[in-house]
Amino acid sequence: MNARLTGLLCLALAAGTCALGQSTHFLDCNGGNDADDSLTPKSAWRTVAKANSYTYQPGDSLLLLRGTRCDGMLWPKGSGNEQAPIHLGAYGEGALPVISGGSESAGLRLSDQQYWEIENLEVVGGSPYGIHIGGSVPVMRHFKMTNVVVHDVPGTPRTKDSGLVVVAPDDKARTRIDDVIIDGVTAYETSEWAGIIVNGAGFDTPDGKGRGEHVEVRNSIVHDVAGDGILLARVSHGVIEHNVAWYTGMQETESIGTPNAIWEWMCRGCRVEFNEGYFTDSPGVDGGVFDIDYGDEDNLLRNNFGHDSQGYCISVFGAEGASGNSTHSEIRHNTCIHNGRSPRLSKRQGAIFLYTWNGGMLDGVEIADNIVVWDPAIPVPAFQSTADFVGKLPNRFTGNTIIAVPRAFVSSKSSIEFSGNRYCSPVPTASDLLTQDEPGTAAAVKFPVAQAESDPAAGTPRPLCNCLEELQRSTAGTTPALSATRPALLPPGHWELVAVLAPPGDPGASASRSLIVVVESMVNQFGSLGLQSAVLPTRSVSQASLVEWRANWNISTAVKIDQDLASRMRKTEVTAPGTLLLLSPSGQIAASWQSPIPPGDVWLQIQGHLGTPAGAQSMPGCRAQVPH
Repeated sequence: MNARLTGLLCLALAAGTCALGQSTHFLDCNGGNDADDSLTPKSAWRTVAKANSYTYQPGDSLLLLRGTRCDGMLWPKGSGNEQAPIHLGAYGEGALPVISGGSESAGLRLSDQQYWEIENLEVVGGSPYGIHIGGSVPVMRHFKMTNVVVHDVPGTPRTKDSGLVVVAPDDKARTRIDDVIIDGVTAYETSEWAGIIVNGAGFDTPDGKGRGEHVEVRNSIVHDVAGDGILLARVSHGVIEHNVAWYTGMQETESIGTPNAIWEWMCRGCRVEFNEGYFTDSPGVDGGVFDIDYGDEDNLLRNNFGHDSQGYCISVFGAEGASGNSTHSEIRHNTCIHNGRSPRLSKRQGAIFLYTWNGGMLDGVEIADNIVVWDPAIPVPAFQSTADFVGKLPNRFTGNTIIAVPRAFVSSKSSIEFSGNRYCSPVPTASDLLTQDEPGTAAAVKFPVAQAESDPAAGTPRPLCNCLEELQRSTAGTTPALSATRPALLPPGHWELVAVLAPPGDPGASASRSLIVVVESMVNQFGSLGLQSAVLPTRSVSQASLVEWRANWNISTAVKIDQDLASRMRKTEVTAPGTLLLLSPSGQIAASWQSPIPPGDVWLQIQGHLGTPAGAQSMPGCRAQVPH
């Protein structure tokens, strides 16, 4: 093909990322022909075997026809470079192209390659991997995975480097993997280990200290996995943000370890923020939602929401000697509700759990301004620490609100500074009180036994119902549109969660992407209670573009893309992309938030209006409280 025709084709194909001197190759597994040159849609290849036989050059693209299914493992060869990555994606109209790995080891694989950008694909099957990026060369760089759906990977896990999306060096390899972005991935249904796992240097790298640089997992949904939901291991400067994971840890019998929903291990300078995890389980001694595991340094866990887990909401661990100490862990502004549903796990862990073993220690733990609603099956403390500490960094538990139905708050053998916390419990009965006044409290006030044993300086707990009401009010966001005179935005009928989103390619689309995760999670939980949802584009979008938008962002059919309501909304001031609204059955705005949004705030508002979703634990009741 001459340069002029190549340039015209590049302009015509929005999905392509080609330039003069670079090639775009087309794969049509329904109507292609392997004898053709693949350089136009009409001369597309037909099989993955043919696509696998070609070595792609920097700046090349391989595009699969939308609406088709390709059988066999796709393993395209070659590497891009920093100026010209290789692009793997889709062309045409309609549903995502499907790669079916069947009984192959993966549906999509890259090995000892780098500088690849993958988008707009669906991968089914393969075992032990759905998507596998690995190798044994010294360094692998730049893998970007956007708008990909991966599901149904069978098998029995023999390593934690298995599952739906796995980016990890080969076993024992001295490989480092840098610059990984996983954005907008939906990964579900595997009896192998992980939903999404990135090992920057592998679990068993011989030098023990290697870490991959700059890894991000964001805007992704993981559910129904045997082991971990999302894990970053041996990473520096990692980010896990705006994700949700549920039904994790579903392995029936522990074989290779204990899982969590969203966590990091041997992670330096990592941030975990605006994520949600729930219905997490484990066949072993773990079973929590968020975990700053051993060997972590300078990690931040903030604005996350963990609820209805079998075990803890948040943990910090240190283990395996000084190299496994966790240093400077910050846990701020998280919401933890209804965790510890397993009596076995809650007795040992509580909702927030600090623990060390085999010579590991903690050096600096800041637990501040978190909210915990604690109502386990047995009366055990919400915060539990049996950890050993080392170093001079402060260890503080401050400004937290602990709403504990069993009137048990803190159990700590460690030297931790407690200050400014609010403790809330049901009004105590006579049998709950000490036989003598607690030092430092008013003489007329008796003190619950469990509280006195844990944090004597805290004072008398506040009434539980008052604290719950304050919590409900504090999560409604900023609602400038709450005027009673505002015309209804919807006809009367139902509660609706509405996201104002910028379409792909527009300014604000990146911030909008994170709201899809919140909307999908809330509809999954509250849909059976009548919650409906809609996406409102910030501008008019053609029908073909709407179909592609829904496919690329994997927006479920339960979520409408409502251009009529969007048009009416544009006549109001509530049109900024990244706005999330809860509309009442009368069509009024009951709550409003602007991205980035703590998912716990949205859940609490919906739960307050619609009630407890199926499978979740009810909020503590208040009518039965004993009066003073």
